[in-house]
Amino acid sequence: MSEISKKATIGNNVQLGYNIKILDNVIIEDDVVVGDYSLIGHSNNNNFNPLTIKKGSKINSHSI
Repeated sequence: MSEISKKATIGNNVQLGYNIKILDNVIIEDDVVVGDYSLIGHSNNNNFNPLTIKKGSKINSHSI
């Protein structure tokens, strides 16, 4: 089961794999593919700028 923070921003035409986790302060632009079992974000997002996954990116499965 996937977990996506309500503080994350997800663009259009984004493909999200099975059992992923997207943390706070994440921006995923349009046309991105995120593979199964991936973790996207900073564990301590208070000290970081937003993490932006740029348009058209592909994140392979099991990525952290």
